[in-house]
Amino acid sequence: MLKNASFLRLIFAAALLSGVWLVPTSAVAQPLQKSAVTVDPGNTKLTGATFGYRLTYSCTNTSTDCANARVVDLLPAEVELVNTIPTSPAGDVAAINVTPNFMGTGRTQVEFVFVNPLTAGNSGDLLINVRFPNGSTPDGTVATNTADGINLETTPGTFTTPPVDVTAVASPMVTLTKTLLTDPALLDQTVQYRLRMTVSGNDGSLDVSGVTFSDTLPAGSVFQGATPAADCEPGCIGAVAPALVWSGPFSIDASQRQDIVVSVLFPSATFTDGQSVTNTFSTTGTPVGEPTESYGPIGLTHTVETFTASPGGSLAKRTSGPIPPTFNQTFDWQLDPRNTGNVPLDGFAVVDDVPIEVTVLNVTSGRYDNPPASVAITYETNLSAGFVALGTNGSPGAANQTFTVPALAAGEFITRVRWDFGQAPAGMAPTNAANRPDIRSQVINPDNLGNPVSVGDTVQNCADLTAVFDVGGLDQPVQDLNNCRSFQISGPFVQFTPQKDRLTTGGPFSIGQTIRWRLRVRSSANSSD
Repeated sequence: MLKNASFLRLIFAAALLSGVWLVPTSAVAQPLQKSAVTVDPGNTKLTGATFGYRLTYSCTNTSTDCANARVVDLLPAEVELVNTIPTSPAGDVAAINVTPNFMGTGRTQVEFVFVNPLTAGNSGDLLINVRFPNGSTPDGTVATNTADGINLETTPGTFTTPPVDVTAVASPMVTLTKTLLTDPALLDQTVQYRLRMTVSGNDGSLDVSGVTFSDTLPAGSVFQGATPAADCEPGCIGAVAPALVWSGPFSIDASQRQDIVVSVLFPSATFTDGQSVTNTFSTTGTPVGEPTESYGPIGLTHTVETFTASPGGSLAKRTSGPIPPTFNQTFDWQLDPRNTGNVPLDGFAVVDDVPIEVTVLNVTSGRYDNPPASVAITYETNLSAGFVALGTNGSPGAANQTFTVPALAAGEFITRVRWDFGQAPAGMAPTNAANRPDIRSQVINPDNLGNPVSVGDTVQNCADLTAVFDVGGLDQPVQDLNNCRSFQISGPFVQFTPQKDRLTTGGPFSIGQTIRWRLRVRSSANSSD
């Protein structure tokens, strides 16, 4: 031992004289290391795409634990926080504190607080997932980030990692489309075009500001107006193919679009049946961080045609709710009347023949695209001398109204329900399945005439659509449709709706984290019992 000690003293003396120290090859590990992960070559990343900062920590004490240890990362202002991993306390991590706009800097601080004390030699990885905001981040933006490891070394204090740079990649992603909204385009009738500029919502996109539009109408066409209005309006309405400009300016963010609807007329004195015409438009705009650019032009070529009346209609009937129902169980018959032609139809009406086994609870008017002026609902009973008013929806394009059947006399029951639409515009149709005209009903036993009704009996409901086309004051019947729907009465039944919920929020989760689930077995509202 003395011999070895003497040798070490000699080495120490030589080092002092020469100024050169001998460093052991097994150097103490850094308390905190930082790197960018899930980035592209050159430490780049498309805006909107998630990348991560990996923080590798280590309690470098070899003999004592690390007291009050933590890791703090004040994120660059150029990025936004997506999540952390772990997302909640786990393993060495006792708490995760996220502070947006830390001390008014506009930056988010993420703090991982370790269990106290942190066992000597313990190490692991922390992950902070971030992204450059899509659309608003210019191409080439650099996010520079460091992190602090506090009280992770033998001597308590703060260790700051070297900076890590990640560069944003973005470019203009603009699409122009032109659509003929009134197809076919008819001579002497208003024709509408939609001009649309879309900025992609894909990762790496740029918002575009200062957008202006210009539209070149077909020569000889007559401008009828636009929404929003062109710069030249109202003075250019009625002008032949004026130069149309919308100076706006408009701002279109990523995943957004700007539409302009242009109305024109193709006079039969200028255009012939089957003639081909072309309409073009272009735009200019300034992507974030880029010079002003031009987009387009893009053209749409189509023919113009002489109008030919084509009247038509359709009627469908559906059931909804517990189908097939059992006795005294509420269900619905839905109707789907439509004007499928290109001209208005007069006297448009639907009559539903209510089965003898059914009692009616209420009736809805429906809500419609290309709506009529009103929908009047009437009903007929076995004792009435005709149809009786139930209610009128004076705004069938805005509301679907429900009318409850009033109390009837003893032995009285509804035999028919009628919807009167008056004149149904071309294209009139229910807006969606939830807004069809509807009869809410129940199967009863005995039936309305006192006869017994049994499980398995067939109940059939039929409806008729009638309409006429007025040509020169002569009403020509164009539609007489019938549609029926049947079902067999069900016995009592139960329908289950199992459900599974995850009660633990957040994610993705780390190995060792507990995740709680809740399993439920429920009886559906469609069940009879």
